[in-house]
Amino acid sequence: MFMATVSNIDWPKSTSSRVQQTELAAYVDMMSSMHVNAVMFQARAAGDAFYNSRLEPWSKYCSFKLVV
Repeated sequence: MFMATVSNIDWPKSTSSRVQQTELAAYVDMMSSMHVNAVMFQARAAGDAFYNSRLEPWSKYCSFKLVV
């Protein structure tokens, strides 16, 4: 599965960090129940990052930091 983040196509739908975390967990649970074994997550929506980076700024589209 590919999860797009540009223009909030798939995720995140909300600016609330609590809602974003809940939505992401729901997507992962849904994929697990469908026996999907890989999720491709678009982690750089606009030259920014959805992960801690020394090189790229934090994305304005995600209000919580993913811990990997």
